[in-house]
Amino acid sequence: MRGRGPKRTTAWTALGCALAAALALSACGGSGQATAGGVGSGSAPAATVQVLPAKHGGKDVTGDCAGQVGELVDSMAALRTDLVAGLSYEDYVAAVEKIRGAYHRVPVAKLALGCLRAAGTPAENGLNKYIEASNAWTECVESPGCESATVEPALQSRWRQASKLLSEAEQGLKETRG
Repeated sequence: MRGRGPKRTTAWTALGCALAAALALSACGGSGQATAGGVGSGSAPAATVQVLPAKHGGKDVTGDCAGQVGELVDSMAALRTDLVAGLSYEDYVAAVEKIRGAYHRVPVAKLALGCLRAAGTPAENGLNKYIEASNAWTECVESPGCESATVEPALQSRWRQASKLLSEAEQGLKETRG
């Protein structure tokens, strides 16, 4: 998979904008709905994100937070565990691609605001750190004379940041259950 380091796509940008819009509306006292449009290519319809309260009458109005972002958090936790044992470049890139798949399956338009704040946002930020590490590693692999000792500090730093954000997401999932 040399040369195929994960990069941000238009879909990632659109999703990030949708998440930002949802958070911004909650802070501004908006109407509860936001339209994230204008990002992307072609004539794709604008995505609508409905910002819902985390609980209504004691029940999560959009479903179980762990059911919505749990696969993403679990796949990131598996990568964190595998990093302790050590991974090759190819295995790391494959693991990040698997996490990206889980990320794309998160039903963003149905996330309760509490789930988004507690687990979704920290998980997305952690994934971004794993992607940054992948991009740095790819750059090194593709550069003649780049040695692992050169890129290792940057990788370790991003992995530590991702691990902290993952722990925050895991804690957020626990808090949304109770």
